[in-house]
Amino acid sequence: MPDFYMLKLETIWLDQTVHFEQWNKFISDMRRDWEKAITPQEYLAQREGRCFGLDALALTFSMLSFLVAMSYVFFDATDSRTKCLLGLLLVSLTFVTLAVLYMDWGTVVPTRDSFWRRLGTSIVERIFNPRRYWKRDSKTLASVLRKLKLFFSGQIRDEENV
Repeated sequence: MPDFYMLKLETIWLDQTVHFEQWNKFISDMRRDWEKAITPQEYLAQREGRCFGLDALALTFSMLSFLVAMSYVFFDATDSRTKCLLGLLLVSLTFVTLAVLYMDWGTVVPTRDSFWRRLGTSIVERIFNPRRYWKRDSKTLASVLRKLKLFFSGQIRDEENV
């Protein structure tokens, strides 16, 4: 595009003088080109404040696809020792990610201080009061484990009771 403008300027500046008709035409053409370029920019700038969560969703899926691609590259042509180390790393990262998502799911976007405070409080509560977080349909973890033990020992035959 700049070469195009340079050719136009060479036709305007001829014999050390400026041809005003061609100068005015050049300026009007240049304004039209700038309007065509700036209008989409203004539109995009207006939409910048709107948040539908699609940018976060796109970022999430792009990161997941990158993780899958890198996992394929790392696990494809490596020895078993490297595969084990990378597998352990991948499992631990998945566990930490799921723990953070589980602890913070459904809340508003926190500030940095409140996030770390809530995360620390949530971890401490889960460590010292695990029964509160393992209740599912008014069943505690202990009752579920008891029923599983009875089922696998053969004392309960119906899978629906587990």
